[in-house]
Order: sequence, then C-alpha cells, then structure tokens
Amino acid sequence: MKDTVFTGKVCQKGQPVIISEFVHTNEIERLVRICRFAGYVRMNLTSQENEDTSPFTSLRVRRDFGLMHRDMTPTGYEQANQADFIFLARPWLTGVKTGEVVKGPVYAGIRGRKPGDRDIRVHWSLAGVDFLGQWNRELDGGEVNMSIPWLETGKPGEIEVRIPEGIKGAWLFAWITDRGATLCEHDVQFEVETEEETGPEAFYWNPENTDREVFSGFTGRGSMEKRRIWWAAGSGRASWHIPVPKGYCGNKILRLELSSCECLEGTRLTDERKYPSKVRIYVQGELCGELVIPDQPWDKRALFSNAGAAEDGIVSYRRTGTYGYGFRYDIPVEVEENTVVSIETDDGGCIIYGNRMGRYGCDPMFLDGENEIEENHND
Repeated sequence: MKDTVFTGKVCQKGQPVIISEFVHTNEIERLVRICRFAGYVRMNLTSQENEDTSPFTSLRVRRDFGLMHRDMTPTGYEQANQADFIFLARPWLTGVKTGEVVKGPVYAGIRGRKPGDRDIRVHWSLAGVDFLGQWNRELDGGEVNMSIPWLETGKPGEIEVRIPEGIKGAWLFAWITDRGATLCEHDVQFEVETEEETGPEAFYWNPENTDREVFSGFTGRGSMEKRRIWWAAGSGRASWHIPVPKGYCGNKILRLELSSCECLEGTRLTDERKYPSKVRIYVQGELCGELVIPDQPWDKRALFSNAGAAEDGIVSYRRTGTYGYGFRYDIPVEVEENTVVSIETDDGGCIIYGNRMGRYGCDPMFLDGENEIEENHND
C-alpha cells in the first residue's frame, strides 16, 4: 500500500472501519440491533480491492452507493456512517403487487449525545415512479409509534403501507427527527407488478427493434421478459422506424433514459471518474438534440435493472450490477405517422433503457409538452 499513488482527494475519517468477516448482507453492512455499538463493517480486504462494496476504491476514489433522501435527492455515504441509526428490517429490494399491503419492522436507536429534552420521532414516507417515468415523492406517509432508547436497541415499531395504483417502482423511507431536524435515514425499494405497463398519456416504442445499426463496437439487446434495453459500444448510428397513431402526432416531447456504454455487464461501480458520450438525436432527419450523456452508473438508483436479478421476489446484491441505469432526457420533436428516430454516437456509445430497466422503467415515448420535466435528467 505504501507504494500506491492515491488519486482521490478525500480520506476516511470519523468512526473506524472494521475489516471483518462478521456479517454478509445485501447492502452496506450494518451492525444493527447490537446494544452499545454503532457502526458498519467491510466484508473483507478482497471486497475493498474489487471496489464493489467499500466507500472508496483502492485508489481512494469516492464511490456513490445511490443513497437517497426522502425527497429523492442524492446523499453521500455519511447517511450510512453515523452514530444514530434507523433500520427497515426488510430485503433492500423486493417484488410486490399493486394493492398489496406491505408490513415491516423498523428498528431505531440513538447513539449520539443523551436525548435529554429532545423530541425524538420516527417518520416514514412512500415515493413511486409512474408510467411516464416520473417520481411522486409523497404517495403516503406518517409517524411510527415506538420508543427510541439511548445506547440501546428497543422493541421494533412497524410500518404498514398499501402499494397504490399507477406506479411501477417505489422507495419506502424511514427517518428519525429531533425537533424537525433529521438525524438519520434508511430506505428499501419495491418493483411493483401491474396489469398495465403503459399509460394513455404517451405513445411508447420498443428500443430493441432497430431498423439499422452500424457501430465500431458491439451492439445488443436484453431479450428478457417484459424488460427491454438496447446498447451499442463505440461510434456509429442506429435508426428506428416508428408507426405512430394519428392522435399522438404533432409537437411532442421525446422522452428517453440514456447513458454512455462504458462497461456493460461489468463491475458494480459508480465513482468520480466519468466516461461520457456525445450523442446526436435526429427525428425525420432533423437534428433535435445534441447531448453529452454521463457514463453508465450502477448503484441503488438502478431499481428496475436490479429487480431483474430477483429470485423468488427478492434481489441479492451479488446478482446485481449488470446493466446500471441512465439519465432521463426530454427533447422537443415533431412526430408524424411514420416517424424515423436516429441516434449517432462518438466513441462512448449509447444505452437506451426501456420497459422495467434502468432507473425509470419506461420505454422511450412521445408525449405532450405539458408533461415536460423541469430538470432534464437525474432528478
């Protein structure tokens, strides 16, 4: 290690990291429910060097685990590395059905300064992604009636929530507050089985059905039941001929989830090093969008890609990381009954995430302009 040239600028500090075979779990290894101890462990030195479970890579480059606040904005590893803790005792990602009632115990404890006159409360909320690939951040929520001891792990409380209609994926958040200030957070995810895969507001098209694709690298598609994804490495061009019903023609928004094709089926890794790709999007031969899209990240935000690794409705961390996720873009276009969409890339290639893949779980679509998102990607 003394001869290693570290490229990152941040060193770990604060609570110690324990190198141990103490526990193997499906997410960041949490030593919870153990009285008078708060902390997190690494699985072993091999995991550290493989760069798929540690806060930093072997060269001290920070990793992004995809940890999120309840408003769906990103947070860093500090969310998981603090004295106070809250823990939803469920697998980190499971399959559920619309209308299903989900119950789960929640453990909480205060490991920081003694509560004294503090007003400690436990809250929860449910966020979901709909058929247009948009997040509703407050579908349901409330408080959990439970005691929260200091330096102890008390009896668990319980959260009970019914999965609402109109969503394909969900995040369940739990957090502790002291007089309104958030002390710590935890979340679990759900992929929602629905009768319908699309909504009437948009016309969807399958990214796997190209008419022509010529690239300097490899191309491919997922070929998984209900899950669709198309990719191309290197520079090149692909085209799709899309018959569009007359009611969906006119001035529309083309919505896609895209990333560059850095390392498909590679390491579970999202870090500070970016390998973007320049992409040009044409509709009816007219240049409609010129984008620099980030590289294919992999972390917890890849809800639908990760759900594809489920066995008996439960996702194991060891089977995830194959496809990652992209970033959502809205591009104004003119749609005709016979529309041709073409994509050109530089050496970075391109991945298009379709139904039940990536972060948003939707095929590319044409939809009305009033549905355009304010933030063009990565909200």
